[in-house]
Amino acid sequence: MLNSHAKEVVSGTQVRRMWLTINQMASPMLYNSVEDAELIAKDCPEREHERPAMAAAGKKQYEVEVTEEVFNNLSRDTTNLASSASVNAEDYKVIKASMDEPALKRKKVIKQEAPTEEELAKKAADDQRKKVVAALQLALTSLKRTAERGRKNYNDACEKANSLTAKDYPQEMVGHFQKHLKPLSDQSNVAMDSWTVYCKIDLAAKDEKEVDELRGDVEKAGLAIEDAIKSSENVRKEIVKVAK
Repeated sequence: MLNSHAKEVVSGTQVRRMWLTINQMASPMLYNSVEDAELIAKDCPEREHERPAMAAAGKKQYEVEVTEEVFNNLSRDTTNLASSASVNAEDYKVIKASMDEPALKRKKVIKQEAPTEEELAKKAADDQRKKVVAALQLALTSLKRTAERGRKNYNDACEKANSLTAKDYPQEMVGHFQKHLKPLSDQSNVAMDSWTVYCKIDLAAKDEKEVDELRGDVEKAGLAIEDAIKSSENVRKEIVKVAK
């Protein structure tokens, strides 16, 4: 609220005497400087702020002379809080600070409402589903990587085994190696086929429990190809040793 006394004429200029805060005095319409406003306030009559909440916070008002033009500008730029619903001290400070800011920097003050229990519950459920989906996607990535590693191990071992015939090793030996490598080939193909199938599933149509069950299936497929790779390790080492 802007309080003013009756109009006066000082040196041919119409002025008003007003009670203003330091922030109002420091506005671009007056002294445009907090430092200057504080110095000028020392020479002005002062009083506790007319609003109890502001007074309780230690805010003061100072009586200053302003031109009629400045008074009109301040009047247009101020909201009379006394005519609004009662506000607490914190809300008053937020609104008052907004009024004291220069017009170009002022932002609309919006008091956000706290989320309801239903909104909080929905957010928690959404966050949990995102975690489950992320876990499934991570499992799928791991399955594909392991299946590709299994295929590479199989192809490399077969290539070395087939080269043994050029070194006059019997075909029976080559067939022996290929027989023991076949489980690795089969399991690699199963893993890659499983990855393809799982990637085509519409997760949006699945609830959280179903998505989590899919993750478990994918991880089992990953363990199966990992076991096949480990089981073929000895025969692959033997092929490398013979092929040297």
